[in-house]
Amino acid sequence: MIQVEPLTPVIGAEIYGVDLCGPLSEEQFAEIHSAFIRHHVLVFRDQHLTPEAHKHFARMFGRLHVHPYHAKSVSPDHAKSELADPEILEVRADKNSRNVAGEEWHTD
Repeated sequence: MIQVEPLTPVIGAEIYGVDLCGPLSEEQFAEIHSAFIRHHVLVFRDQHLTPEAHKHFARMFGRLHVHPYHAKSVSPDHAKSELADPEILEVRADKNSRNVAGEEWHTD
């Protein structure tokens, strides 16, 4: 159902042929999960997920983690996001960034 293209011989794969915005069949998720186990990092290009759709897909893998920044309401400026969702920590930077959310620890 999906196409899996390894990125390197060691880690990572691009996944094609699935729209993460819509519901996934059990077979589609089983293929995605198998690719995750095999390649450890998956890239889904050109997906336009809302925060809710992103969380729905992530929950298929298990319970979501609330980052301590959000749990304690002490997010530093470099970790704040317009999303304002405790289950999402945006990891981002630009040429003017002095610090980056995730530079000491992060999960994608």
